[in-house]
Amino acid sequence: MRLFLILPIITPFMCYLGQPLYKLGDGAIRGNVITASPEGPNSRYRRNCKKAGVDPHPAMFPEVLPERAIRHMTEERDIVMDPFCGSGTTLRAAERLNRQWIGTDISLKYLETIQYRFA
Repeated sequence: MRLFLILPIITPFMCYLGQPLYKLGDGAIRGNVITASPEGPNSRYRRNCKKAGVDPHPAMFPEVLPERAIRHMTEERDIVMDPFCGSGTTLRAAERLNRQWIGTDISLKYLETIQYRFA
């Protein structure tokens, strides 16, 4: 079993949010581009937080971002650690890909909302 540390740093991936690829210059679809939109106000996580009367994490990103990194850098049953897990997006992606995970965050408030990501 191996442990991988996922840090929120600049990756070789580029993410153009909400902009169609065919309008990005020469029209070529680049292999290092991930198209994804951030979670909207009606995401399951936000709905669950609202139902529980808690504020959701303000800086969420699409699950496809950590999912791609996890899929390419780890194997099933490896451990993914996210030391700044926020709302648990990376943790959820790790679990969906059959990886074990460890998440920490400085804010207990947001750690408590991770349960709504998995609900």
